[in-house]
Amino acid sequence: MKIMLIGGTGFLGRAFSKYLVDSSIETLVLSRNEVASRDRMLGVTYCMGDWSSLDVLRSYIDKSITHVVHLVSTTVPSTAELDPDYDIESNLLPSIQLFRHCGAVGVKRVIFTSSGGTVYGPHETMLLDESLCTNPICSYGVVKVAIENYLKYFSKKYCFNYTVLRISNPYGPFQSIERKQGIVGIFMRSILQGEEIKIFGDGSAVRDYIYVDDVASAFLKVVELSSSGVFNIGSSIGVSINKLLYEIEKVCGVKARMVYVPIRGYDVSSVVLSSSLAKSSFSWAPEIDLSEGLKRTLIWCKNITN
Repeated sequence: MKIMLIGGTGFLGRAFSKYLVDSSIETLVLSRNEVASRDRMLGVTYCMGDWSSLDVLRSYIDKSITHVVHLVSTTVPSTAELDPDYDIESNLLPSIQLFRHCGAVGVKRVIFTSSGGTVYGPHETMLLDESLCTNPICSYGVVKVAIENYLKYFSKKYCFNYTVLRISNPYGPFQSIERKQGIVGIFMRSILQGEEIKIFGDGSAVRDYIYVDDVASAFLKVVELSSSGVFNIGSSIGVSINKLLYEIEKVCGVKARMVYVPIRGYDVSSVVLSSSLAKSSFSWAPEIDLSEGLKRTLIWCKNITN
């Protein structure tokens, strides 16, 4: 087995790389930029190049690669909403090219990290499972669904297996807040630095938070799957923004300074994912609850803010 992670130096990629190396699986990471020596992981082969270039894909993804993991996203929901054309040009079109190339060289499985928080859109039911129709109300979610559909299309065209992981709201060490995505990291860093926290709406919106190591353990399990499928990866526990903030305050021992601003048009009131299909299909379930995950994240946040 030989796995190529496209965008493997990011938040999820780092965690997944560690699990692969610890499992003695040959791991390659394709990064757009040179990876500093301090950020390199022992046991990982780093390749440099722009994933949107077909020449780069031809250079690094050949018949020796058995699995490709697509972790790249050049946008977050807010930036995709401002420039949908860029979202399509920098995410959807390169993804199509990647899937076509994987099929042409005989990759056995392609794994795509989708957005459990945006692809479903508003639904009446509290707990969302994979049988529900996708109904995204933001550009980010629309593009994620399109990438999912093209992956299914090319998997049939070229006869390779695929896995789509619809991840809820992952958090934990090494999540960059510069991208303005990842509310746990943003809130925690802001509290520690005494900065004001902006909350969209009244704080009653409910989300599903999953610790990064639990996501990585799911990745490791789907690598061994013999069939294709779409799976939610979440905690199945809904937590309001206000409740999350309270829990972060409690862990940090610091009171937050908050300002409430009007809700954004593309936000839904509740997104909680059922992960029962993942449990029945490959025996996965999250092991780290919110309280423990926040404690682990705090240790990392303190190290980088000191």
